[in-house]
Amino acid sequence: MGTKNFEILENLTRGQVIIKDQDYKSIASMIYSKTGINLGEGKRLMVQSRLNRRLRELGIGTFEEYVEYLNSEHMDLELPHFINSITTNKTDFFRENEHFNFLKREYLASLKKKSNDLENIYYFWSAACSSGEEVYTLAMVLDEYKTENPLFNYRILGSDIDTSMLERAEKGIYSKEQIQDVGPNYLQKYFKKVAAGKNSQYKIASQLKQHLKFRQLNLIDKNQLIFLSFDIIFLRNVLIYFDRTTIQKVITFLEAHLKKDGYLFVGHSETLNGISHKLKPMGNAIYKKI
Repeated sequence: MGTKNFEILENLTRGQVIIKDQDYKSIASMIYSKTGINLGEGKRLMVQSRLNRRLRELGIGTFEEYVEYLNSEHMDLELPHFINSITTNKTDFFRENEHFNFLKREYLASLKKKSNDLENIYYFWSAACSSGEEVYTLAMVLDEYKTENPLFNYRILGSDIDTSMLERAEKGIYSKEQIQDVGPNYLQKYFKKVAAGKNSQYKIASQLKQHLKFRQLNLIDKNQLIFLSFDIIFLRNVLIYFDRTTIQKVITFLEAHLKKDGYLFVGHSETLNGISHKLKPMGNAIYKKI
């Protein structure tokens, strides 16, 4: 490693508690067993940086002590903080917009041909909803359809393992930067400006929230049950953090909760190649249960 790289590394870690090899292995093993997230050596600095904040909050001086703390009677209370610190939450309104275009162009359009079915309730699940942008994007698309088709009824479940992100999602308040990909018509209809100036903020309209429910859920925890079957499931840009074994478990779980002729949307960079399932690839990271 050159001198310049050493300087960069020193700047990144200055003032931080350094994580030792064995402690990193223990933390990586625990996060894998609890969440299915596979942390390689390349995530070491990220883990160290994110957990340093938690160490300061707890008044703990070393990662060795923190590992002991995690394995003590404090485990149940500390686990949500631990998971929230490690998980990555990158999301946007109308991210990978081709999926929402498909919903409008193909799925919702097909419902018009089944007018007798419109009185049914259609269930949608954003299975890793983070701070809520995906859920509210979906809600805007569905609410617009409902305006034209009043008999159409829908419910959306937004779930995530990160409780801090779920709190943000439930508040439904976003900065000007966060809503930059929201079209003017959607912005006018579904957002209310609640803070002006440099730090302007926008709140989601209550008419969308009445169709939503948020819930903390770990996709690899067999003890967390869902009693619904869904017409549409979104799990996008999450599988990239899992190894093949975990992907298989998650896809099997999602497939069991997807209705016949329902659709599963994954991230555009993700694929189910090598995974056992009964889903038909439809292109653009969309799969249909047959």
